[in-house]
Amino acid sequence: MKKFIKGRWFPLIAVSGMVAIFSFVMALFGWRITYAPELGNSWNAFSAVASWAGVITSFTAIMVAIWIPKKIAHQQEKVALFEKRMECYSTIQNIFAFARQISSLQSNNNIQVAFQLFFCEPDSFSKVQNLTWYTIALKQQEPIIVGGHFLFHGYNEEILQDVLMQIIRLLRLVAENKEEESISDAASKCKQDICNKCKDLEDTLIPLMESELQL
Repeated sequence: MKKFIKGRWFPLIAVSGMVAIFSFVMALFGWRITYAPELGNSWNAFSAVASWAGVITSFTAIMVAIWIPKKIAHQQEKVALFEKRMECYSTIQNIFAFARQISSLQSNNNIQVAFQLFFCEPDSFSKVQNLTWYTIALKQQEPIIVGGHFLFHGYNEEILQDVLMQIIRLLRLVAENKEEESISDAASKCKQDICNKCKDLEDTLIPLMESELQL
């Protein structure tokens, strides 16, 4: 009940009720709405009112015709912006997921497989996979990451670009040491650096991006 009283409809209902009660009491005392017979019809007045009604109707139609396309265009812009933001958000989340995946891996082959799973199309796994191929696949993510600078406030693309370069370096170290099963000390250090940077970014950047991911 208290919620209803504090709502926006209660004052309107209360005023309407008071008007109804006042009208009923006045009717009991003989108050009536009557038409004065001596008042005549003025066709000039009717014509003037009709003219103004036409003007108002035309103006309203024009304003509606302008407002509706503008509203639709604005909504389309918001949808397009949301799609761009979601693409950037998904790409970065994919990088962070890759970092979490490789954090416990110690095998050259397993790191390569993890990269394929996160950054390559499934139908391309059977192709010849060398360092150049990996680099091209990863570089495709860079324009999306750089574009985040124009999509999110407080966004720092330089750190993310550095992470991409570190991943390329890790893949090079893995490729150079492919004859060994375990990753080298240099690859292990590079991998740890990637994981640490991604963990720090995930704690700070993701909440910032999610706060703006709305239509």
